[in-house]
Amino acid sequence: MLRKFDLVLSAAMCCAVLTSCGGGNPTPTPTGTGTPTPTPTTTATPVVYNFTSDFIVSSGGIYIYANFTPTGGAEVFSDASRLTGVAGLAYTASPEKVVFGFPDLTDDVTYLGSERTSATATSRVYVRDDTSLSIDKPFTHTLRATYKRTDPFTRSGVAGTLRGYRVGLFTLPVTVTTAIGSNLTFSGTPQVVGGTSGTTPAGAVSSTASTFTVVPAASATASPTITGSVAVFDTISGTTTQRANLAFTGTINASGGITGTIADTPNAFTGAFSGALSGANRDEVAIVFSATHADGRKYVGSVIAD
Repeated sequence: MLRKFDLVLSAAMCCAVLTSCGGGNPTPTPTGTGTPTPTPTTTATPVVYNFTSDFIVSSGGIYIYANFTPTGGAEVFSDASRLTGVAGLAYTASPEKVVFGFPDLTDDVTYLGSERTSATATSRVYVRDDTSLSIDKPFTHTLRATYKRTDPFTRSGVAGTLRGYRVGLFTLPVTVTTAIGSNLTFSGTPQVVGGTSGTTPAGAVSSTASTFTVVPAASATASPTITGSVAVFDTISGTTTQRANLAFTGTINASGGITGTIADTPNAFTGAFSGALSGANRDEVAIVFSATHADGRKYVGSVIAD
């Protein structure tokens, strides 16, 4: 598993699945075409994220990031990327079991209720050895699942460990069929990782509450638009500095899917994002994004807002 993770991470971050490589204007991540794992099934009962009901869901809103700790040294940001593909999440309430699938994992990861270390009305955490699966429901209609594991790793000839995180945002479908007739406003706090590979301390990057606005289509042949911004900060040696103010501009298709681009001209970042409206009545928005700078800095993350 060590070499597999090493090679997959390198490929995921530097090759075909990299959605923001070397600045410029990255192409928004397309919806994955692979078979979700676990395979979702059609049910007459709408999915409700209450942790008392079973559900099986899938998502193309995924990303991966990792931090490196050299032997005897401090943990630093290593790399990150939005990915093309499909993640799956299956939850069974009784007996409790959760299964998480991700494009680069040969086998799904499964945790039992006996491995749950934390539970609230809006979250679950499962732990086994050097791995964990966290499921978080910031509002009502969107889950964020994060699978973490630690592997031995050598970076630029230096031995240490790589702590990798695989993240999926699981939305619920929009069922209302009427056109968006007035502005919709969503607020939430982004999760952001990144900085300079090998230099920025792990966990140094943060953001503040953000607002995204959906504007109705200007004509019968146009699409609704979405705009918003994400401020990115890092705190190093006790000093907090704003590094980027990412401006999002995108469109929304008939099923609620979102694609768009990111610009931050003053700080020279460009990028792309994708996502979806979530909930029967367009109750929430879920976005995965990435932005890069010509000097190699990058920021990757997600926004769940209602």
